[in-house]
Amino acid sequence: MTPDPKPRSEHEESALRCLIVALSARGREAVDIGCPEQDQSDPLNVDARFNIEGVEWAVEHCRITHDSGKIAAEQYAEKRIVPSGNTIAAEFGVHINLALYPPRWAKSEKKPKAFFDRVIERIRNAAESGIVDRDGVCQIYVRPGEPLFEYSFFSADDPLIRNQLIRGIGTTLLKKNQKQFKPSHLEGLPVMLLLDQTDNLDSEMTSQWLFSINLLRDVVSEILPNSDGFVSEVWLRRPDGDCFRIIPPEPEQFVDGLEFLWK
Repeated sequence: MTPDPKPRSEHEESALRCLIVALSARGREAVDIGCPEQDQSDPLNVDARFNIEGVEWAVEHCRITHDSGKIAAEQYAEKRIVPSGNTIAAEFGVHINLALYPPRWAKSEKKPKAFFDRVIERIRNAAESGIVDRDGVCQIYVRPGEPLFEYSFFSADDPLIRNQLIRGIGTTLLKKNQKQFKPSHLEGLPVMLLLDQTDNLDSEMTSQWLFSINLLRDVVSEILPNSDGFVSEVWLRRPDGDCFRIIPPEPEQFVDGLEFLWK
């Protein structure tokens, strides 16, 4: 038996409503006419069909988050490190601060136990010596004070925002290109992609926020080159809920006073 399709989440509904408001503000009357993913008779697998000025569009929503392995990696890191960190802080009577980029792993790979064994060893050495220990993925600071172990996680191990964006959305967009965008294009529908920078309160995955509009446009164009021709428009919902078209770029009248977003 085929399971019943899941309804749109409130986050998806909110994003699509914001997109309709933005389209209407630009004089493009838009109506949400349904979700193909909820209609088993619909051949498409996208989040919405919009009627925009008499033309039917396929619309797909996609959050801009960090890489998909982030949550599992952080949960495993907590499980492996926190008990030992608390014990070491109490043993040496020090306050320990750890900042770490937990390594990711593929489904076919074993969890990186040896990496965390080494981190615990480094925490102990730092607590005993009082010397700062840091590299590109692990930073350990120790100071006198009430025994306490505190930790935080880096979201990326690459300083280039461009590479962080590609890691976060590259694989997802390539999959959507084949499973959602191409079939919609072959059905004769223009495709609209709504990228979403707002946080979803029902998800642990946080949004990326450091990028500029121009950088995002370049990255999306690199992932989905024009030669494919499946996606006609790409929009972005900013953290404040406003939507802007990034591909093709918005006309000047819609970006006046927002120049900082476009640099």
